[in-house]
Amino acid sequence: MWPVGYEECLQSWVQLRQDCKNKPFREQLNQIAGWWGHAPRVKHAVHWHDKDNWPNPWELLADNSYDELAIALGISYTILMLDSINTTVELAQAKDGTASDFYIVLVDDQKYILNYDPWLAVNSEQTDFTILNTVDQDQLLKKIG
Repeated sequence: MWPVGYEECLQSWVQLRQDCKNKPFREQLNQIAGWWGHAPRVKHAVHWHDKDNWPNPWELLADNSYDELAIALGISYTILMLDSINTTVELAQAKDGTASDFYIVLVDDQKYILNYDPWLAVNSEQTDFTILNTVDQDQLLKKIG
């Protein structure tokens, strides 16, 4: 169940990051994917080509409107803000056999993918898609500050 209100959402997000400490890497990724899997979905919240205006993590939680890209952005921010994880994170626009664009998070030199299955971190060998564009972690870290 998704937290109600900004304060509760922020507290839940902080708790998520604390709960991930001292867990195996894959379990951390699955817990993050599962938490963001509960986010309330809307059709349009964040637009790929408007990167300069993407919300920072706190604005994202305050807006409380999540499309697929906003969820991928939230997942990316969460991973990057974990002190216990030292890995690579990229946000990607991709396309699969359905010819629809979707947004995924590539972790650990693209070994794991989040936001492909809304509840789990999937091994990249289990997926078949084409990466169209990426945003690297340096660009995402600028939003975190």
